[in-house]
Amino acid sequence: MGAERAPQAQPCTWRLLALVPILLGLVASLEWKAVHSQDPFERCMQDPDYEQLLRVVTLGLNRTLMPQRVIVVGAGVAGLVAAKVLSDAGHRVTILEADSRIGGRILTYRDEKTGWIGELGAMRMPQAHRILHRLCKSLGLNLTEFVQYDENAWTQVGDVKLRNYVVEKMPEKLGYDLRPQERGHSPESIFQMALNKALRDIRTMGCKKAMKKFDSYTLLEYLLREGNLSWAATQLLGDVMSKDGFFYLSFAEALRAHSCLSDYLRYSRIVGGWDLLPRCTAPGLLHVVRFSGLVLWPEPGRHAAGGA
Repeated sequence: MGAERAPQAQPCTWRLLALVPILLGLVASLEWKAVHSQDPFERCMQDPDYEQLLRVVTLGLNRTLMPQRVIVVGAGVAGLVAAKVLSDAGHRVTILEADSRIGGRILTYRDEKTGWIGELGAMRMPQAHRILHRLCKSLGLNLTEFVQYDENAWTQVGDVKLRNYVVEKMPEKLGYDLRPQERGHSPESIFQMALNKALRDIRTMGCKKAMKKFDSYTLLEYLLREGNLSWAATQLLGDVMSKDGFFYLSFAEALRAHSCLSDYLRYSRIVGGWDLLPRCTAPGLLHVVRFSGLVLWPEPGRHAAGGA
């Protein structure tokens, strides 16, 4: 959990007439990557609508001549921005939120006595998330670097404790019985070894067929069967890179997660706390938020709370 002392004041200044929705979030996970990326995986996972959404964030939507009544489910950042955009365009918006607060997965803890804050939810954004960066700029929110990786920090597996710079060069020292070709390589490099077959599949099969194939494997299955890693290497990746939390996702989804969650990417955070993002987005909308809102799905026997 990151912590810092909050500044005394933080401006929330709108610099655009309208902002756009869907975007953010946290929903589109990796479709944040730059359009002209040379990485084959990023090209395959790229959202074809990304540039259009970015333009709407910048320019806003046209004022409608036929206002509609619109319900937005959830008062997280995506819901708030969607509501803001639609409201600015002239629509009549109601937001249904299951919780008693706005912000969704953004949850900043503030100690009123000391002024220290800590992030209990979202805490960083990758440099490639241009839509969210644009939104923060439009709101006058200051960003600073989020430290994702420190080579002098410690990694401990069992009773073995090593500095990260040692693990990067000789992960086998943590006690993993790696194959000769796996020794002396960083955990990230070992993971990339397993992706070589996937890269060949993309080049020979094309994105659509390759991603369909990837979706038929879990990450663990792909690393062992197609990536030809040893069981010890997969244990290493699970422990050191936290891949064990993704082992039973489809390989396609694990690729998406790795694309935006890596020690080799650059991240930013909002100075003063992430809760400034929903707070600065919400002015003018709080009167249309209905808290503790229950949303019923059309399927018989199913229901879900708004914002879940």
